[in-house]
Amino acid sequence: MDDTALFMPIGVVNSKKTFLAFNSHCPNRYLNTSELDCSKKDFVIGKIVMEEEIVSKGGKEEFGVPKDKPYWLLTCEILN
Repeated sequence: MDDTALFMPIGVVNSKKTFLAFNSHCPNRYLNTSELDCSKKDFVIGKIVMEEEIVSKGGKEEFGVPKDKPYWLLTCEILN
């Protein structure tokens, strides 16, 4: 934690723009947008303050991650 990450938009889930962390060694890291309005952002730079691991149940709200596979929601302090 306390790392800085670049998040790029990958589409819309549950009527909210969805952002995936741009990285090569840590797949399935998504920006937690539950309390943010990022609808007008082309990208997000954020300081990671919390990381929550979740095991997918295969639902649409889980970013298309296959069932029983982990993904992470990253809560960030937005820097841009």
